[in-house]
Amino acid sequence: MTNEDFILMLSRKYYKPLYQYAKKICNDGNFAADVVQDTLLIAYQKADELQSHENIGGWLYQTARYRILHTLEENLYYEDLSSITETIGDSSGFEDDCITILDLYPEIARQLNPQDLRLIIRHYEEGYNVRELAMEYDTSCASIKMRMHRIRRQLQKSLREYFT
Repeated sequence: MTNEDFILMLSRKYYKPLYQYAKKICNDGNFAADVVQDTLLIAYQKADELQSHENIGGWLYQTARYRILHTLEENLYYEDLSSITETIGDSSGFEDDCITILDLYPEIARQLNPQDLRLIIRHYEEGYNVRELAMEYDTSCASIKMRMHRIRRQLQKSLREYFT
């Protein structure tokens, strides 16, 4: 079977299930379609070795999953701090920027441990992205994202308590 015929066969058999799988993970139809196209392109590039693979379907699903994670990491999708102002109400009178919050409310900044405060400053004030911070802290991007998420939750909780 030629590589073109092989990929056409894979496309017919796996496009819809891969699309549904990707959409279930990312909840975005356009993004899911892009992931499936990328996955099939990678399959085309590796068609010679993939034709003899013992679990082609598993390979496709795993590759789609990796493409989703890689793309999300590249684009640094994570929630912004605008939800903080929504949570504590419009009467707060401050910008929804992390550094501004810490500047305006130093007592909240003191509640953060020094490492977390430094991470927030490196990211929001000095402009380091997640990948750069992961390299600096010798950890994964996912670990940095989780840590940033935890810090934002802590700030959100502290701000709620401050205004109640």
